[in-house]
Amino acid sequence: MLTALKTHVYCTLALCWILLLTSACSTQSNSTDSALPEPEKHDAGADSALQTLIDQHWQDTLQRDPVFATTLGVRDYDQKLGSLSVAAMDAEAESAKNFLRRLQQINRQALSENARLNRDLLARHLRSTIARHQHSGRLMLFTNRGGWHLSFARLPERLNFKTAQDYKNYLARLRDFPRYNDEGIATLRAGIAAGYTQPCKSMAGFAKSISSHSAATAADSVFMRPFTQPPATPTSPTSPTSPTNSADGAMIGAMRKDAEQVLEQAVLPAYRKLLAFYTDEYNAACRNASGLYGLPGAVEYYQYLASYYTTTQLSPKQIHSIGLDEVARINREMQQVMEQVKFKGDRQAFNHFLRTDPQFYPKTPAEHLKNTAYIAKQADGGLP
Repeated sequence: MLTALKTHVYCTLALCWILLLTSACSTQSNSTDSALPEPEKHDAGADSALQTLIDQHWQDTLQRDPVFATTLGVRDYDQKLGSLSVAAMDAEAESAKNFLRRLQQINRQALSENARLNRDLLARHLRSTIARHQHSGRLMLFTNRGGWHLSFARLPERLNFKTAQDYKNYLARLRDFPRYNDEGIATLRAGIAAGYTQPCKSMAGFAKSISSHSAATAADSVFMRPFTQPPATPTSPTSPTSPTNSADGAMIGAMRKDAEQVLEQAVLPAYRKLLAFYTDEYNAACRNASGLYGLPGAVEYYQYLASYYTTTQLSPKQIHSIGLDEVARINREMQQVMEQVKFKGDRQAFNHFLRTDPQFYPKTPAEHLKNTAYIAKQADGGLP
């Protein structure tokens, strides 16, 4: 009987959070736009104006995140890294305000159905961007899982190295890292001054994520991989589809020497500077408390995060209450399952049984895919 009911147990656990968020989202929308009446007619000019605005906002987004643009195949900013400064954050907020003002000048009722959806999504994104920059939480550029030093170290695997120009662009970004790094450190110092740093416990061992990229020599650095492990058939900048000739090979060899010099003189010293800052300043300013309560603006910041992640205007307390209710519901259903299968033991023993008994685990890849597809389809049924 347990075998027959095991899918029910797992589906209940897998779906609880999906259904929780679905019910929350359907209960209360984050935008008042949904209360507006449906349009009486569609104006092609309004759709065109909206699309122009969307395109301009997208270009603004790519310009602010040049590496992201490169990974999408947009090559306009291939030698840039963007900015981590507070001034750049303020500029992004002002840009979002300007886009939102322009968006509000477009008559929503004159838009087609698809355009109204795009309009509402963009409005929500812009409002969220504006709200994010109103809180000191934006100054916490580190988490226990990442920071700009780690995303930068992934450039060799994120970027394409098919032409000599690709290598030149990469070198330009390496040269720009000290500036980028200094901006990040300055922003973190602003966070320290505002009291917005990560908790000490969650950041244990974080220094290793910096020191691991502070190689003693350029030859030991992950940043040399594009030169030591080039693509099998690199191409010339003027003929992207033809194999590299000997001149291109010599050019890459020369750029390898440039890369070693840039690493020795710019990138590796910047990583060491970041490590010293983290060890001497940031780690020393970490917080003993796990949450943000007690910090200036913490209540408002929590509300922003709750709204952002649930797409509602529910308070953190209300969301917590929903979570408690859902846990209680799941516990009741688990108890019912225990009674139905006549399990002998308490809840802890039942949980251990579910986690360890082989009958609850797929034995073949096909069985795994079958069970996963079944649960996914049940989730689809619970979504709007």
